[in-house]
Formats: sequence, structure tokens, C-alpha cells
Amino acid sequence: KYSFKAAFQNTEYQKRSAGSWLLGWDMFYGAVEADSSLVPGFVEGGFTDFDRLRFIKSGPSGGYAYTLVIAESYYLTGSAFLAVNSGVYRLKSPSDQTDEFFVSLDFGLRIAAGYNSRRLNIGGLFVMQEVQAADNYRNIINTGNFRFIVAYRFANVHPPILGGRNKY
Repeated sequence: KYSFKAAFQNTEYQKRSAGSWLLGWDMFYGAVEADSSLVPGFVEGGFTDFDRLRFIKSGPSGGYAYTLVIAESYYLTGSAFLAVNSGVYRLKSPSDQTDEFFVSLDFGLRIAAGYNSRRLNIGGLFVMQEVQAADNYRNIINTGNFRFIVAYRFANVHPPILGGRNKY
């Protein structure tokens, strides 16, 4: 059985190689403000000196994820997805405002590798997402992070206040 949580949240332990198709829904809201212009002065083309950008968009996403497990403890996970989003954006300047509807194709990638056992997880992961904020490819926001994780799962203790049972 495939576990997204084993590689990216370190709350489960995947013992065998497996993959899964991914279906989801993306939703984004963004706001960018500048003290002068969002468009650099050397860019030509009749751009107004916009100093504010706001956008909201939403849409379905799909992709695939797979974890290769070696010797029940070492793992390499890869996940990629595409999203078709639609939304509205607003560009503002002190003297002008533009509101437009747009459709965009966004991309996301996650990669993780490491050692995972019943009690210990040592690994690294990289998450990247490209978000288009308007109907042109000049307004793309790239986000991402890299994490190195060392996690230890403590003994199976059941305090009465928590109620549930530990999976390990």
C-alpha cells in the first residue's frame, strides 16, 4: 500500500515499493506589493508602473507518486502533478487598474529519500511548485523548500487523555 505520509510527514512506515495516482484540488490566493514598480524600468513594451498584484485561483490537479523501497528501510519517493486552474487577477498602479480572468497550467514536484524503520527516520525532501499568477507567463511564482529530517518514534505509550492507539 502506498503511503504519502511515510516520505513527506514521517508519520507512517512503508515497507514495500508502491505507487498511486493522485487527484486533488488546488486553491491559491496571492498578494504582492512593491515600493515602486513590479515591472523593472529596463523592460519595454508599454507597461504601466504596476505596484500591486492580487490573484485568486482554483482548479483540479492530478499526477502520480511512487516510492521505491530497498531492504524494507531505504526509500526513494517521487511525485509530480499538473493542475488546471482558473481565476482572476488584479494589477494596480496609482493611476490604473486591470482586472482579468485567466486559466493557467501549474506544475508541482516532490522528491524524498532516506532511511525509515519502526522507530527511526533519517531523510531529506525537496518540494517545488510553480504557480502562474496571471494570463501570461511573466507572472510566475516559484515556491519550494528543502528539508533534512531526523525523527525518532517513541515507545508505544497510551496516556488515557489521548485515547487512541499508536500505529507502531
